[in-house]
Amino acid sequence: MLRASVLTLTLIVLILGSVSLLTAGVPADKQGLPLWTPSDGPNAPMGEAKGIFPGRVVWDRDLRATPWDGKTGHWWEDATGINGAVVARMFSESLKTLSGAKSDAEAWRALFRHYNRTHGRGDHAYVKGEKIAIKINCNNAYEGYGDSDNQIDASPQTVYALLDQLVNVAGVPQELISIYEATRVVPDRVFNKSHAAFPNVRFIDSQGNGTNGRFPVEYQKNVLHYSVEQSHVGVDLPKCVTEATYLVNMALVKGHPTTGMTLTAKNHYGTVDVRDHEIFVNSHSHPMGIYHPFVDMIGSKELGQKTVLFILDGLYGIRDVNDDVAEHGHWDTLFKSEWLASLFFSQDPIAIDSVGLDFIRAEFPWGRGNTPQALTNSDNYMHEAAQADHPPSGTRYAPDGQPLTSLGVHEHWNNPADRQYSRNLGQKKGIELVRLPPASAGTFPWSKAVADTFIKRFPDPDSIHWVNQTNHFSWQAGYAMFTMEKLWRLTGERRYFDYIQRYVDQQVDENGNIPDFVPTALDNFLPGYAILFMYEQTKQEKYRIAATKIRDGFREYPRNADGSFWHGDWAKHQLWVDGVFMGQMFLARYGAVVGDRDYAFGEVTKQMKLALAHCRKPNGLLLHGWDESRAASWADKRTGLAPEVWSEGLGWYALLMADVFDYLPKDHPDRPYLLDALRRLCKGLKEVQDPKTGMWCQVVDKPKEPGNWNETSGTGMFTYLIRRSIDRGDISSEDYLPVVRKAYAGIVTKAVTGTDGLIDIRDCSSIGIMDNYQAYITSPKEVNPFAGVTSFILGTSSMERP
Repeated sequence: MLRASVLTLTLIVLILGSVSLLTAGVPADKQGLPLWTPSDGPNAPMGEAKGIFPGRVVWDRDLRATPWDGKTGHWWEDATGINGAVVARMFSESLKTLSGAKSDAEAWRALFRHYNRTHGRGDHAYVKGEKIAIKINCNNAYEGYGDSDNQIDASPQTVYALLDQLVNVAGVPQELISIYEATRVVPDRVFNKSHAAFPNVRFIDSQGNGTNGRFPVEYQKNVLHYSVEQSHVGVDLPKCVTEATYLVNMALVKGHPTTGMTLTAKNHYGTVDVRDHEIFVNSHSHPMGIYHPFVDMIGSKELGQKTVLFILDGLYGIRDVNDDVAEHGHWDTLFKSEWLASLFFSQDPIAIDSVGLDFIRAEFPWGRGNTPQALTNSDNYMHEAAQADHPPSGTRYAPDGQPLTSLGVHEHWNNPADRQYSRNLGQKKGIELVRLPPASAGTFPWSKAVADTFIKRFPDPDSIHWVNQTNHFSWQAGYAMFTMEKLWRLTGERRYFDYIQRYVDQQVDENGNIPDFVPTALDNFLPGYAILFMYEQTKQEKYRIAATKIRDGFREYPRNADGSFWHGDWAKHQLWVDGVFMGQMFLARYGAVVGDRDYAFGEVTKQMKLALAHCRKPNGLLLHGWDESRAASWADKRTGLAPEVWSEGLGWYALLMADVFDYLPKDHPDRPYLLDALRRLCKGLKEVQDPKTGMWCQVVDKPKEPGNWNETSGTGMFTYLIRRSIDRGDISSEDYLPVVRKAYAGIVTKAVTGTDGLIDIRDCSSIGIMDNYQAYITSPKEVNPFAGVTSFILGTSSMERP
């Protein structure tokens, strides 16, 4: 009897707790109104779960993605409204968790293979030539292309992150991707960011005319079929959809006065040419168990059944479709007045909408009219779709002639506090909501600590240069900004962004002039990489002008007879592998961000191939340099080659190898050759890694020679190269993760915290090309040289990220 009483009391507490969550923040005069209670109770799954992990919905919430103060500017603005770097991280982790893969590339292969296997298309991943259509939601862009209010639409940063994944990771050619909003427009704030980086992606909307960057919607007639005589929904579909092999449905998290909410199913009301809001979809006007056109749309082989991935963009989830985000985007009940700051990923269209509905009804049960009416029976289509082979309505759903089977799994969570579904509770059916662990501030223990030490030592970034150096547009500062950008993208912490912007604004005046830039050495081009970063983030014209001035520095830059650049006017006829990075890292990004792509990408690959042709050894590693004239003291009089493979020198080239594929088009003819060179480089590095410490030596390929020593700068650079190559799917994680884990364990032993709390980085080398082996190994072991510190940050951050 006592046990029964305790159980009863526990249930009462849980129920009251759930009720209090639902009514918190609601005006007292509204709390007496009856809330809608779904006809199916908690954890009563129905239907057949879909996906590699059936019924899985991945939820990633990261408040760093949404730094907006709700007052200044707009929620959708870069950096102040949405942190695109954090969004990119959320995409990456969500994709891997959804698919069970270890890298983004493996995740996309798994998603495409699963789709094709389950749709009778064989066991293969994406095949070049297949088209992809992406449905985004820009329903509130009523003011046309210049729409700039604070109503909710697709986030520019989520659109960009998806394109970045598809183009640069999954390998989908830009020209085979269409982003569309058939009944509205894709506003400039969404279009401009992605179009600048992916100019060949087709944007299609209701006002496109082929001259404004958007193309017009062309409808194919009588494509959709419905299972009742009058569905009151359109039958014509955009040709970009009918011609696509795959769809990505990227919807929003928002309430709606008629349908209760707008999630992935209703997102396709921006696909069809006619929409009903009065007959079937206003479920609150009907009992449960009536026909719903969403089921035919989800089940159609021309629409819903093409979908390889469902996404809910909930960075700024909203109470109602037309609400202002600042006024009605705070989640008072579930998240203590914070933004939702979430992305949801799934392969199951019913599961993801079921989860979205539970979030909306827990946070906004009253809707904009202070009534629960809109939400009432809003899950009718989920019941119908989950049980499409025997729906409560008795409808024979057969949009393509054959009766549908279950389209996914539906259920409601146990309560708004625990947010658990049946598979979370150990059942073998229902939904599994996988909440990714928060990316805490402590995720980057060494890289952030050393970066913060660096900023404390150089609070004025204009001071990052050698003591006797008068030119402040220096490679040292350029490399520091290169590294700070990587750390900002991983952590989303604003101080790293601000540090870069401060440096760039110290170098570039309001007219785009750079007083300190002189194109007399390749080293001088590297700071331009940070200028391009600021142009990407802000689109300020002065940055584009400045970047173009740097690009123009290549026009008369001196070359050897074979076209290879001199390292500098003080190093005539000399090719240094260091310099290939300094110049070509900027040029690769310039081609992708500003333009002049044919020249930029052609020059980048040419210089990389010439360095390989001259300096690569049979083991895949590159000697420090080559002198066309054979006049340098270090140059072999017959070959012109430098005597050794120097750690940091090879490290510079490795960094270019690591990042150039982010910019080089997938179909560039030199890409396969350079990928092979990358794999040979990684293999060569693996073979000469110190098995005890995990580090690499000053003279890289002579680890057993007397006097050689473990060098920190190169080890950080090689760690970054290998980890990036793993993540991109270029090399095997099974073969190379042990390599970088050992390297990380070794490199952190070179960090020593002083009594002042600042961290020193030891055993670094900062030299030029030396005459012989002995000169390399007897050069001083330096503490805190610029390249040593920043390479440490680069290598450790690549291993410390989630």
